[in-house]
Amino acid sequence: MNPNSKMPHDQTRRRLLLTRSDLQAEEMVEALASVGISCVSEPMLSIWHVRKLETHTVEPASALVFTSANGVDAFMGQGGSARGKVIYAVGPQTAGRLAAHGVHTVHTASGDAASLLQLIYSTWRPGDGSIVHVSGEDISCDIAAELRQWGYRARRTIVYVAVPSTSISTATLDGLRNSTFFGAVFLSCRAAEVFCSLLDKTADIRAEGMTAYCLSRSVSEAVSSRAFQHLRWASCPTRGGLVQLLANHWQATRADTARP
Repeated sequence: MNPNSKMPHDQTRRRLLLTRSDLQAEEMVEALASVGISCVSEPMLSIWHVRKLETHTVEPASALVFTSANGVDAFMGQGGSARGKVIYAVGPQTAGRLAAHGVHTVHTASGDAASLLQLIYSTWRPGDGSIVHVSGEDISCDIAAELRQWGYRARRTIVYVAVPSTSISTATLDGLRNSTFFGAVFLSCRAAEVFCSLLDKTADIRAEGMTAYCLSRSVSEAVSSRAFQHLRWASCPTRGGLVQLLANHWQATRADTARP
């Protein structure tokens, strides 16, 4: 796959496939519609909240770390409270979900685990109190384990489970057969892995001519090399960075198509 190759000239007449879960998909649809991109949602993961919050883990903590919007919604939905605690968010989207729940004082990193850890190291000392990482069952980086290596008292509490889809809808499969989509969006490694695995099981379908648009380079590495012809990732690992990437490519393609 060539990350620098141009997209097909006919894609202004086609649509973008979103593999995000429902709530985040709605927000992405609105953001992309504002730049003229029409989307179809095909969630690869269903978010299930755990039945009961581990209050014995959360309540003694002096600081809480959130690494996803799903984690925020699950935590708040189970009666969790950020009152009296220092709050860290991995990026602007997660901070935005915290704000939606009334939490406005948040230390916000740049969208990835490395920047989040650096932010914690620079603003929180091991003696300042214990830290709890609020997360899903599957994680790409164990924030608590990383912090413990540097002398922090840190634990992780699981507030949701991301259950993989077992199939791709008939409508989406028909769209893939008919070249309806110019690309697909992946915001997590797991969503990319699930989609590519399901696509590989459908012998008569290949994502020929399609581009995989990924939140980060690490997410792009989870995309099957034979599933997509082109591969691109956001320079800044945030939803805003991904929307900007898509907007720039969309405008460039329309300009190319308009040339005589």
